[in-house]
Amino acid sequence: MSHNPTITANDVIKYLGTVLNIDTNSKLTIADITEDLKNIHDLGLFRVFIKQNFMNKKYQYFTGYQKFLILVKDFKEQMKP
Repeated sequence: MSHNPTITANDVIKYLGTVLNIDTNSKLTIADITEDLKNIHDLGLFRVFIKQNFMNKKYQYFTGYQKFLILVKDFKEQMKP
């Protein structure tokens, strides 16, 4: 079940910009993030996952965009059916 079914990819991109300090002014960065978000079945659940995990020491030395990529990978692995 979704935590918020009205969350869009644009909402998540804005959230990522704020929480992970990703510069969202580049059209190419937005295109890459959007492409990765298309493979996320529940964006609301993904937002909660980010909130719960982004401060984990595992992600400590990565840039915001690198954290995003690893969070996507980890989310997909943990949410496998």
